[in-house]
Amino acid sequence: MRARPLLVAVVLLAFAFAPLLAAIPQPAFAAVSCGDTLTTSTTLTSSIGPCPGNGITIGSDGVTLNCTGQSVSGPSASAAPTTYGIDLAGVKGVTVENCNVVGFTVAFELSGSSNDLLKGNTATDSGEGFSLYLSDGNRVTNDYAEGGGNGIGFSVSSSSGNTIARDMVSLVTDGFNVVGRSSDNTIDWNAVSAYLDYGFLDMTTGSHTSGTANIYSSDACLNFLNRILSSPSGLCSPNVPITPEFPLGITLVFVLLIPLLLMLRRSNARHG
Repeated sequence: MRARPLLVAVVLLAFAFAPLLAAIPQPAFAAVSCGDTLTTSTTLTSSIGPCPGNGITIGSDGVTLNCTGQSVSGPSASAAPTTYGIDLAGVKGVTVENCNVVGFTVAFELSGSSNDLLKGNTATDSGEGFSLYLSDGNRVTNDYAEGGGNGIGFSVSSSSGNTIARDMVSLVTDGFNVVGRSSDNTIDWNAVSAYLDYGFLDMTTGSHTSGTANIYSSDACLNFLNRILSSPSGLCSPNVPITPEFPLGITLVFVLLIPLLLMLRRSNARHG
């Protein structure tokens, strides 16, 4: 006889909390097209592009975009006017993950944005892989940028308090480029290989690492491109004490492993 009152109580609780559960935002498995602006959390089910202009714009705070390893492709790195693969302009609390962005002027752009998270993304054949401009308190981690022989992997300009960690860069002019009034950024456990000019270039002044305004720790340069081209440049950093270059053999193993790591990441993103 006691089971019936308990059952009634459970049913009443279910009805009471149903509106609250329904109000919880769920990621939408929606078809996304070139130039779309997302205002709700979205999971890509297929690749988009090639886009003639911009790829995807994030238009609201707190949105999560999970590309599940799908690609967002653009016209080319040299297209005019400037094109953005995934654009976060003036938004906060956004997460962008598992996206493969190819062929834009800037693959991932954060402009006037704060407290956003970019993780597990790849930027290939773009002028700049990841760009932070006037953006504070963001985290960019476990991402990969490949420039196709030129461009910048990670660009930080007039931005503060960001954490850029455990990222990889290859085949670029500069791996990390930190300029303007950028300060108190933590740049650690990153690796740059095959760069033409600098692995890490910091043009700021301050009281942190080697007189810069930013904090560097456990970063590494693995350059072999300048050796192949007999280039006089290819410095790890002109002003930041980065781990000495690894031997050529280790560097080649690292570079050859990158495609395998990317394939595993995309496979996990699609099936995870």
